[in-house]
Amino acid sequence: MASLDIFSNNLSGLIPTELENLIDLQMLNLSFNSLKREVLKNGVFANISWDSLQGNNQLGAFDHETVEKLRVTTCVTKTKLNSDLVLKVIIPTSSFIVLIATKFDTKNLIGRGAFGSAYRAVFSTSENGIHTTVAVKVLDLTQSKDSNSFDAECEALKNIRHCNLVKDFTSCSSIDHTGAEFKALAMEFMSNGNLDKWLYPADVECGSTLTLTQRLNIAIDVASALDYLHHDCDPPVVHCDLKSGNVLLDEDMIVHSMAWVERLQPMGMSNSFGILLLEMIIAKKPTDGIFQEGLSINKFISEVHDSKILDIADPRLFKDNESFLAKQQY
Repeated sequence: MASLDIFSNNLSGLIPTELENLIDLQMLNLSFNSLKREVLKNGVFANISWDSLQGNNQLGAFDHETVEKLRVTTCVTKTKLNSDLVLKVIIPTSSFIVLIATKFDTKNLIGRGAFGSAYRAVFSTSENGIHTTVAVKVLDLTQSKDSNSFDAECEALKNIRHCNLVKDFTSCSSIDHTGAEFKALAMEFMSNGNLDKWLYPADVECGSTLTLTQRLNIAIDVASALDYLHHDCDPPVVHCDLKSGNVLLDEDMIVHSMAWVERLQPMGMSNSFGILLLEMIIAKKPTDGIFQEGLSINKFISEVHDSKILDIADPRLFKDNESFLAKQQY
C-alpha cells in the first residue's frame, strides 16, 4: 500500500505507531480528525506535511522545527531531576526560542487553587541570555471536570486583550513522564502577588498594607476588566472565578486579573464583584468563621447600621489617619 487517505473519518486518540512500520507507505492523509498528542517521526511521518495533519488541534511536537513545519502545539515533558519534577517548555516567538525550566517545589510555588497550581519560572533566550520571569499555571486534571474544554478556553484567551487582564504567552497540552495528560499556561508574572496576600498577610505586624486609595484603585481596575469581558468581547465572557486570590498586582500595584482557564466561560455564572468589594473593605473572606448558621458576608453587611460602618471596616485602612478617626467619634 503506497497511499492511505483517511481524512475526516472521526478518528480520535493517539496516532497508531504501527503506521511507522508500513515501509511501502509513501502518502498518508490524517487531516480533519480528532487525533492528539505527539506526531510520530519515523516512516511516512518523516516527510509528512501540514496539510496531511491539519484539523487535528490536539497534535503536538517537542522540537521547534517540527512545530513550525507542521503548525502543531508545542509539547511539554516532565522528567525527574534530583527527585524534583522539572517542567521544560520550548516556546517559539518571533525572534527567539524560549526555554522555561522550573522545579515543582514549594520555593517556586506562587499559589494553589481547586483547579491547579501556579509556579514561578524563567524565560531564557538562546541568543543573548536575557531572562524574564513568568508564571506557569499547571492544571490539576484529577480535580477538573472540564479538562476537555482546555483548547476552547485557550482559543478564547488568545483573543482577549486588556491592560487589567493577565497576558497568556502560550499554552501546553501534552503528556507527562507517566503518560498522563498535562496542560499548562505560561503567563505574565506579577511581582506583588495577589490581593489575598495583601489583605491577609502572614505577618500582620510587618507594616505592608493597602491604603484606602489603593483599594479603590484596585476595585476600579477589576471593574474595568469585567466591563471589557462583558461588553467588548464577542461573544461576551464572564469571569467565573472572581476572588482575591485571582486579582494579581504588578510592580506598580496595577491589577491584572486572571482565572483558571476551565472557569472562564462565555455567559457563565459569575462570583459577585460586590462580595469582592466588601472583602476589600472589611478584610474578611466569605468563608470566615463568623459567617455561619445562615449568616453570609452580604447579610452581615446589610444588617450593620450606617453609624457602625467604621466599626466593621478593616482598621488598617485608618492606621495612618488618626485625625479622621478622631473626628468620627464626635
